[in-house]
Amino acid sequence: EASFEGADWYVVLIDSKDKADILDVANTVEAMNKLFVAATADADVPTSVTTDIASELSEKKMDRTALIYSEKAAEEHPDAAWVGQCITAVAGSNSWEYKTLNGVTRSKLRDNQISILEGKNCNYYIRVLGADITRKGYLSSGDWIDSRILTDWINARFQERIFFRKKNLPKIPMTDSGIAIIELEMRDVLSEAQSNGGVAEFDVRAPRALGIPEIERARRNADGFRWVARYAGAISTTTLRGVVHY
Repeated sequence: EASFEGADWYVVLIDSKDKADILDVANTVEAMNKLFVAATADADVPTSVTTDIASELSEKKMDRTALIYSEKAAEEHPDAAWVGQCITAVAGSNSWEYKTLNGVTRSKLRDNQISILEGKNCNYYIRVLGADITRKGYLSSGDWIDSRILTDWINARFQERIFFRKKNLPKIPMTDSGIAIIELEMRDVLSEAQSNGGVAEFDVRAPRALGIPEIERARRNADGFRWVARYAGAISTTTLRGVVHY
């Protein structure tokens, strides 16, 4: 069973491309605020077989694992190349699609194989219009990798900034002015995410002190903060329609 020590890391890669090893790590990471990027050369993945690694990860809706298919996964490690290309960007500022991977050979996939891979939420690396690029940037759940990273980043910054306030102020009173301190930190984090290109718009709702149930106030638990954000996302595909007249 996979185990990891310490908290000072975010993305895990493994040398193994074995199905059992990938599932083991995926199951472990799923319960953590981390990300796992794996690669496979399993010839069953771009086929209608439903017992391959991509199918199993997709069936389990793994929301913290991303899988990329490559016939040369064991030799060229496209997972590591992909992470190296993308992970250093500021959260929300990039997508994981349309990236060229150094030292990785593109796959030669038929249209039906591409459809199968996408149906299994499995990423791949092909040539499009003369450029070798990654497609699609999915987690095995079908969500986008960059959206998961942005959500984790927002939650981490909330925790850090609010903890800093609690640690460095004499106290945060259970009053409207005290609640406003927490609200301001939430707004600052979401504003930063917006400046980074990850959030299009957002709203933060804070409770009034006397709107918090007395039992929670007695416990010193300020319940009732809510935030809603619309992610900026990214354009993956485009549809153009036109009419020609003579």
